[in-house]
Amino acid sequence: MFYAEDKRATLCISCQVGCALNCSFCATGKLGLVRSLSRAEVVEQVRFALLETSRRGILLKSVVFTGEGEPTNNLQAVLDSAAIISDPQLFAISARNITISTAGNAPVIKKMALNPLQFRLAVSLRARAPDNRLRNQLLMPINGIWNVDAVLDTAFDYHSRISVEYALMRDINDTQEHAFLLARSLNTRASWAHVNLIPLNEIEDSDYKSSTANNTALFQNILKKRGIFTTLRSSKGQLIDGGCGQQLAAKVRDGDEHVQ
Repeated sequence: MFYAEDKRATLCISCQVGCALNCSFCATGKLGLVRSLSRAEVVEQVRFALLETSRRGILLKSVVFTGEGEPTNNLQAVLDSAAIISDPQLFAISARNITISTAGNAPVIKKMALNPLQFRLAVSLRARAPDNRLRNQLLMPINGIWNVDAVLDTAFDYHSRISVEYALMRDINDTQEHAFLLARSLNTRASWAHVNLIPLNEIEDSDYKSSTANNTALFQNILKKRGIFTTLRSSKGQLIDGGCGQQLAAKVRDGDEHVQ
């Protein structure tokens, strides 16, 4: 799925079918891991998008590995495909415009740092509050292996300019206290971090709800006042049940006969 603004597009691509991480808020994770994609399958997503954006007169500027799957669990295919995408003789999308997002496999982030092509790194704290107790209790099983401190330490060792993806969930991780905790975690590690605040894509039969507009604004203002560059991202694809795979995955899991 790609979204375009001012004739420039960003493409969100997947590296797996399903996901093994089983984060409690994520419909895709509920599917479990079906299989990992080959590098050819990953690259084909970009090839198809380039054909479509070219037809519409749009420049495909950026690629982000934030679709289905955990990139660090299919690392070789992800790095190989990213190298092909950034090759000047092939797709010619700059490595600095290719972002690999991870839920937090600290040892694999260290391995990524050895790659000669330094792709952008985004650490997903989606529903991972900066409070490890909350993350352990409710949201992301991977936190029991590599907690938020280990992941952020490793991420900033990889690159001093990282992005943090943070999905805001009502009354769970969207309070002012959580904003102060997140700001402190980032400010004690580096002089630069970019936080993408993301409204949670709500799915049917889930207790998790998107944060209110008021709580979102308060959260963002706290980060900004502490010198953290913050963007409130709009959620794309919901009209086609494709918001980060959440709605579509839920329908597939529930056996909706209309989903093809």
